[in-house]
Amino acid sequence: MAKWLVGADGGYSRVRRTVGDGRAPTFLGTFSWWGSATEAQLAAAGADWPLPLRGPRQPITRNATYMPPGNRLSTTGARNLLTFRTPPCEGPGAVDGDEGAGRDVALWYMESQSAAMAAEGVDPSPEGPILRHAAADGGAVALARALRMASHLPPDVRAFIAATPPQRVLEKALHSHPLDQQEHSSWTNGRGLVLVGDAVHASGRPDGQGGNLAFEDAACLAAHVRRHGLGQQAFDAFAAARRPRVTAIRGDCKPPFAVRKALVDGSMFEPLWGPQDLPSKAELEGELLPELGASQNAEEAGHGHSSAGTISEELKRKVLAWSLRRCWAIADRRTGGLMLAVPAAEQVVETEQKVQPEKQAMTASVRA
Repeated sequence: MAKWLVGADGGYSRVRRTVGDGRAPTFLGTFSWWGSATEAQLAAAGADWPLPLRGPRQPITRNATYMPPGNRLSTTGARNLLTFRTPPCEGPGAVDGDEGAGRDVALWYMESQSAAMAAEGVDPSPEGPILRHAAADGGAVALARALRMASHLPPDVRAFIAATPPQRVLEKALHSHPLDQQEHSSWTNGRGLVLVGDAVHASGRPDGQGGNLAFEDAACLAAHVRRHGLGQQAFDAFAAARRPRVTAIRGDCKPPFAVRKALVDGSMFEPLWGPQDLPSKAELEGELLPELGASQNAEEAGHGHSSAGTISEELKRKVLAWSLRRCWAIADRRTGGLMLAVPAAEQVVETEQKVQPEKQAMTASVRA
């Protein structure tokens, strides 16, 4: 019924299979498992961290990789396991409720090729398009299969995996859209359909590039719609612009893994900001909330009715100005005082006013 359709429904895109070129992703012959547990859950199961991750708590995420002998320079071997020990998040949001609050979180990711699974007597045939043994059985089958494929690992590592609650284990058969199928007709059918993200270029590898490329797709498509209007001309321009970029990123195997791993291991990254940069509850209540509350009360009194659920332009301006001051202070501290003075609130409003016509033009284009 729609005149224009943007398919952003993932690697096994139903939009692509029914309205696009009809292609489904190809099974890569590899399965993957994800699992997570709290430190309390490890202890309850009588397990401990893998040996490389033991020791006092640290403010950084630590990891240990397990690969078969003779396969130390690649992560695409018959079996691979990545284990992580990550610090807890501040405040609510612990894994499985509050039982893990303030304690480290265990994460692991494992891959196995079909041939290695068959050798262990584990069924290597993909079941369904992408997910296998997920929520229906509570993850028990997925965990059992993962443990079968972890039989070659040290006892401490197997116990670490076995301590994972079954409901926090997911098994996935990896699928990909091959690079030799990256044709113009894969991106748009010429009749009002365009695909973005994994729907058109799923790599099957959980390396983060799928998310990166999807964000780029969204920004690039928006730019072409802004330039050409919403329609087939924008879709064709978008596909022409993105195909070389996606092919270059997904097909880039240089430098080899051994060189890249050494570079990554030798790098140190300082986060731009962290939880310690966020305002405390007392600071919020003392600096921002009273001012907003006073403005809100004044508006309600002036209009003679409640404005609950609405935010006035004056309140927006105050929140924006406060947010800018916070961000500016973080950047100033991180750059050693190289930032200039914080812009006045009037400049923030002026910048927002300059952006409004472009926002309105985009809205009108989309509605058209």
